[in-house]
Amino acid sequence: MGWTLEERRDRIVDAALQLAADQGIEHVNLRAAAHSAGIAWEAAQEIFDDHTDLLQAMSVSVTTKNISPDTLVLDADGPVAEALEAVGAQVWKALSARRDYQLVSYELALVSLRRTALRSLVTAQYDKGRAFAAAILTAFAEHHGVTWTRPIEEIGRFTAAFLDGVSMAWVVDRDDAAAEEQVRMMAQYLASLVEER
Repeated sequence: MGWTLEERRDRIVDAALQLAADQGIEHVNLRAAAHSAGIAWEAAQEIFDDHTDLLQAMSVSVTTKNISPDTLVLDADGPVAEALEAVGAQVWKALSARRDYQLVSYELALVSLRRTALRSLVTAQYDKGRAFAAAILTAFAEHHGVTWTRPIEEIGRFTAAFLDGVSMAWVVDRDDAAAEEQVRMMAQYLASLVEER
C-alpha cells in the first residue's frame, strides 16, 4: 500500500485501540495491532520502538478521540450558569460517545500505574485532561466577560477529576440520566465560582 509513515502509524494505533476496546488492553501487542491494521510486522517494528511506545501512542490518541476543544461551542446565550451547563452537556456528549474508549483509557491508566516504566504515560494523560479543562474554562470566562474566584489550575483540576469520576461510574452503571444530572450539578457549582468583571 502507498501509505505514508504517519498513516501507517495511525492505522496501527487505531487497530490497537479497537483491539483493546474489543478484547481488553492485555490482548494488545505490536504484532497483533499491525496484523489487524494490515501492515507487515517488519514495517511496524520500524515505526514503534517497542510495546511501551505503542501504549504511549494509544494513550495520546484515545485522549484526543475522547474530546477535542475544536468541537465545543462556548458562546451560548443566557445566564452564566446556563451557559456553563450547555458547555458541560457538550463535553459529556463527546466523552460518552464511545464508552469503549473510556474503558480503554482507564485500562491504560491502570497498566501505567502498575509499571514504573509507564508511569509518565498516565501522568501525561491526566495532566492533559486538567490542562484541557483549564483552557476551556479560561476561554469561557474570556468570552462571557467573567473571572474565576479561585486559581484556574485548581478549578481545572477539580473539573477534570469530577468528570473522570462521573465517567467511571457511567462506564460501570451505564446510567445516562444520572451522569447528565451530575454534569449539570458540576456546572452549577462552577457557576458559583464566577464573578462579573
